[in-house]
Amino acid sequence: MISASQAGMISAGIPVAILLFTPFVLKEHIKGKAWIGTVISILGVILVFQGKHAVSSQGSVIGDIVILLSCLAWGLYTVLGKRYGK
Repeated sequence: MISASQAGMISAGIPVAILLFTPFVLKEHIKGKAWIGTVISILGVILVFQGKHAVSSQGSVIGDIVILLSCLAWGLYTVLGKRYGK
């Protein structure tokens, strides 16, 4: 079972993953503003995870890695669906 904050990180990370995979899979150009927003989002996620671990040392690094991988997998799934779903 995951906490509500971890579930929030999954939801917040999916658009970032989609943005990261789009240029490679769809060969679409991503504007600079989108990349700036992505960097800000990633920094925010890092701050949240660091704060969570500072408050509770019982957090699982493996759980955080699984959440990150799930965001990447869903992002790739979405981009591939756009490419091959036509």
